[in-house]
Amino acid sequence: MSEEFKFKPGEGLPGRVWTSKQPVWVRDATRETNFPRMAAASQMGVKAGVGIPVLADDEVVAVIEFFLLETREEDERQRKLISAIAAQLGGVIQRKRAEQELRENEEQFHVAREIQQRLFPKAAPQVPGFDIAGLSHAAEATGGDYFDYLPMLRDRLGVVVGDVTGHGIGPALLMAETRAYLRILARNREDVGEILTRANRVLAEDIGYERFITMLLVGLDPQKRTFTYANAGHPAGYVLGAAGEIKAQLKRTGLPLGIKPDVAYPPAIATGLSLGDILLLLTDGIEEAMSPDETIFGTERILEIARANREKSAREIVDALYAAVRQFAQNTPQLDDVTAVVIKTV
Repeated sequence: MSEEFKFKPGEGLPGRVWTSKQPVWVRDATRETNFPRMAAASQMGVKAGVGIPVLADDEVVAVIEFFLLETREEDERQRKLISAIAAQLGGVIQRKRAEQELRENEEQFHVAREIQQRLFPKAAPQVPGFDIAGLSHAAEATGGDYFDYLPMLRDRLGVVVGDVTGHGIGPALLMAETRAYLRILARNREDVGEILTRANRVLAEDIGYERFITMLLVGLDPQKRTFTYANAGHPAGYVLGAAGEIKAQLKRTGLPLGIKPDVAYPPAIATGLSLGDILLLLTDGIEEAMSPDETIFGTERILEIARANREKSAREIVDALYAAVRQFAQNTPQLDDVTAVVIKTV
C-alpha cells in the first residue's frame, strides 16, 4: 500500500521526518490527522509507528518506518537503536555517493585528458638544419601548459610554448581556444609580434580577470638559419652555444595575453644561429619544481642539464630535463605542469 503513495514535505509520517530531519513517534496512527494511510493502517490493525531519518551530509536521503500492532508510548531505547542503525546506513549511502561521483569525475577527466593530448603535436616537424623536440606533462588529468609547431608564410616555422594560469579543466579549455587562434593567425602571417598582438585582442574579450596566458612565440627561418621572437610575460628562453655558453635570452617583450586588449608585442630583431646552438623554451613548472625539502629546481640546474646533454638529440635533451625534475622532486606529485621544447641547430 505504501508503494502507491507519494509524500510531500511535512505530509504523513515520512514527510514530517523529512522536514524536521528528526525521528517522529506516532502513538496511534488511527488517531492521527496527518496520516494519509489511515484506512490501510486501520484495516491491518497498525497502531504505533516511528519514522527515522537517514542523513548523508545533513541531507535526508531516506526515511525508515517501523510499525506496531499495539498502541505504545515513545520508547527511547528503541528509537536510539534504530537511529544508530540509520546513521550507519547514512554513512554507507554517503560513501557510495562519493564513490559514484569519483568514478564519474575520473571518466570525465579521462576523456578530457584524451582530448587534450590529441591537441599536442604528435611529432616534431622535419625542418632542414634543425632538430626539434617537445614534451608536456600535466600536474592533473588536464593542464594549462601548451606547446605547438605552427606553419607560417614563406616556409617559416612558429614554435610556441604557453602557460594558462592554473591547471585542470578550465585552463585546458582556454589552452585549446588559444591554440585554435594561433594556428589560424600563423597561416597568414610571418610577424610573430603581430600574431601575439592579434591573439591577445581576441583573448582579452574571452578571459576574465582571474586568468591570463603567458606565451613565448619563436619564428624560425630555416633558409637564413635565423629566428625572431615575441614574449608575452613568459619566462625567458635561452640560446646556448655549442660550448654551452649563454648566447642570448628571450626576455619578456610585453604583458601576458588576455589582460589588456590594446597591448602590442613588438618582435625581437632576427638572430642568427650557428651549428650546435640550442634554443631552450620552457614553462615555469620546470624552474619552480620543488624537492621535498622545498628547494627550488631553478634556472642554473636547467642550464647545467642542457649543457651536460648538448651533444645529444633534442629528444634526449627534453627527456633528460623532465627526468631530472622528477628525480629532484623524488617523484612526489607535480605541483605544476611541466613543458619544454628544444630546438637544436644541426
